[in-house]
Amino acid sequence: MPFHLLAQIVETWDYEDSQFQRMADIDFLWFSCDSIGTTSFLGMTDNVKYFSVQSYENSTPSTHAINNARYVLSKNHGFIEFVPFYDLRAARNYQGTLIGIEIGGNLQGVNQIMDFADFLPYHVGNIGMVHR
Repeated sequence: MPFHLLAQIVETWDYEDSQFQRMADIDFLWFSCDSIGTTSFLGMTDNVKYFSVQSYENSTPSTHAINNARYVLSKNHGFIEFVPFYDLRAARNYQGTLIGIEIGGNLQGVNQIMDFADFLPYHVGNIGMVHR
């Protein structure tokens, strides 16, 4: 999916995807660079760009929930607020926020590195059983 990282204020672009053809209320998405500013996040300050999304149906703005999607792009650290592109293609508005980052071995925003075992506490040799 093309995302215009170098867009300036009021610059827009549209995104069409064959995935949208299966949805009754979206023909394409219109992205807009709304503003450029400075913000603080995770104890750091950086320049950012704010982007919004508008869905269209039959060349008319529609009222789909994806219209609430917001992208905030940090100049030095990438997206700090976003909807994952996969979810955007599926017209789901799951807004994500950067909660931590490692810079030069130092953690910003989190007090520990999250590990696979934090989410799935399985070990080699564990046996799972499914009952129906």
